[in-house]
Amino acid sequence: MRYGLWIALAAITLVGGSVAARQGLPAPPRAGEDPSGYRLSIISFGATQPYVIGARSVILYGVVRNDGTAPQPASSVILRMYAVTGLDYVEGTTVIRLPALEPGATAQYRWKVQPTEPDAPLVAALALEQEGRLPRVLTLPMQHYARPPSALGAGGPLKPVATAVSGGAMGWLDNGRVRFRALRTDSHTGAAYLWARTPTGWRQALYASPLLEVRAAEGSQSPWWEMFKVQKTSAQTQKGRASLRLSGTVGVRWLCTITVEARNGSSILEGRTVLTARRRLALSGLRLATLCFDGASGANQAGQLIGPVPVGSGVAMAVRRGGTTAGLTWPSKTLLGESSANPAGAPIGAEYTMFRPEYLPGGGVPTLEAGASLEIRWRLYALHPSATIRDALKVTLPDR
Repeated sequence: MRYGLWIALAAITLVGGSVAARQGLPAPPRAGEDPSGYRLSIISFGATQPYVIGARSVILYGVVRNDGTAPQPASSVILRMYAVTGLDYVEGTTVIRLPALEPGATAQYRWKVQPTEPDAPLVAALALEQEGRLPRVLTLPMQHYARPPSALGAGGPLKPVATAVSGGAMGWLDNGRVRFRALRTDSHTGAAYLWARTPTGWRQALYASPLLEVRAAEGSQSPWWEMFKVQKTSAQTQKGRASLRLSGTVGVRWLCTITVEARNGSSILEGRTVLTARRRLALSGLRLATLCFDGASGANQAGQLIGPVPVGSGVAMAVRRGGTTAGLTWPSKTLLGESSANPAGAPIGAEYTMFRPEYLPGGGVPTLEAGASLEIRWRLYALHPSATIRDALKVTLPDR
């Protein structure tokens, strides 16, 4: 089945339910739910890595839970995994008749798939299916790179001098201690890598994608989330500092720039995100970059994860791996109110830690007039050598 057709069928399923609700009709029965009281949901479906490299195989995990009040009878619901586009099956049963699940019980399954081409778009899907009922479908697009990230560029000075280079929709920022790489993915969303310089060479500290998400609406619209898409980058190098600027849009209603600056001898990058409304918009949510760090999400048990924790006027969250502490410090408040972060946002089975700073309105939803801007300053860092995760608490936001 083609990717476009799959998305169309999923959309028809969702629209059918919403139209019935608007017309006051009873909602169509959904797979995995029953008047007897059981209600199944897919609580997690994801890959063990945040992105896929070349033709390397990919491990997927899916978890189903009974959120209802009654047991789900064995074999009454089918769980089906689809390799929608760009993937071939390698291991794992793709059609599973679920066993009996008591209320609150979960069932976890594993699949191994492989890209059909080194740079093809990759999409998988997991569905709950039941005869005579609408399926529950969760799609999983995966970011795919033809080469390992360390091979995405070979530039960067070996001496501790801040330098920036841009080319179209990608660019480098380097000062001999940290290296920042920004690029546009095949879906035009922004992505970035951060490396730390160690005695044995460059070590990848984190991966970020998307770089910004915004939830907003006009007039009587219902708000929805949109991602920052990079159109171009520009670089500037001055004495003692260099900066890389990413320019683009969030949907058709926002202009956005993200500027990252490196200074000589510093492992801390200064960041600034500016979001400008092109129309009168009610802003109901803002997510800063989704950050992924090597290492299972259980790193907190070993004392290698800290945050979210207040640090001066901001909030910090960081992970320590291999003598490098990498993380982000961002403002504790914006016009949307207090920020929050989810340190366990990675899917079940993931071999990485993920978190995403988020702002949601604590009271009323603020409105930005056309041309009005919102600015957020933050700090991204990869400290090496780092003897303790508490080194992250030393990275505070500068006074305004």
